[in-house]
Amino acid sequence: MNRGHQWLVRSLAICAAVLPQLAYAGTGAWPQIDVSIAVSVTPSAFQPGDRGTVTLTLHNAGPTAAGVAQPGPFGDQFANYVIGPGFRLPTTWDWGPFDILWSTVSGCVATYDVIGPGPPPDFFFALVFQFYFEVIPPGESRVCTFDIQFLQEPFETFETRWSYTISAAQEDTNPANNEVFYTIVAGEPYVPPEPVPSLSRWTLMGLAIGLSVLAFAHRRRCGMWGASHR
Repeated sequence: MNRGHQWLVRSLAICAAVLPQLAYAGTGAWPQIDVSIAVSVTPSAFQPGDRGTVTLTLHNAGPTAAGVAQPGPFGDQFANYVIGPGFRLPTTWDWGPFDILWSTVSGCVATYDVIGPGPPPDFFFALVFQFYFEVIPPGESRVCTFDIQFLQEPFETFETRWSYTISAAQEDTNPANNEVFYTIVAGEPYVPPEPVPSLSRWTLMGLAIGLSVLAFAHRRRCGMWGASHR
């Protein structure tokens, strides 16, 4: 993810976090939460065309429930969300190194947005994934899993950034654990073993005959040499 792309994704996260809070300005102290995010991807390395599973975990250390102060885009029960890795869209409008298999999403609601244009001089567009979670009571976690399908084209190891965004007028007391970086590892390309050259039946017969002739000639020379030294 290049610098311009990171700027675009961070700007989206900041806007999503600040706007609800502005709406609650002047209403008093906001409820405090401490939501952390964890990401795991299996298997640990991928080849083009492989399929893997992503697990997103949000934990709320409290002291109040996360995501209840203001309704989210899918109602009160989906008031927390994660911005997933964004991909810069080339002129072919590809998804990026992998695509999400939407039918496998469990534990959250997944959407995506095409945002842009980015800052000059490129003015690029980007694809950003979003994952909406239910309200998280203090001391509890919410887990979302889904499968990803890698494209057939070769790719290099790349870093992804996942960030939790407060979509309600609440204060996260530890924003340092609101994002996590995960490196998608490109596995070593499979190199098929070189085939062992095989000999045809006629070649083997020729070699056998040739060896027989050499053996006969060797014995004959040895016999003639012995006779001459008697």
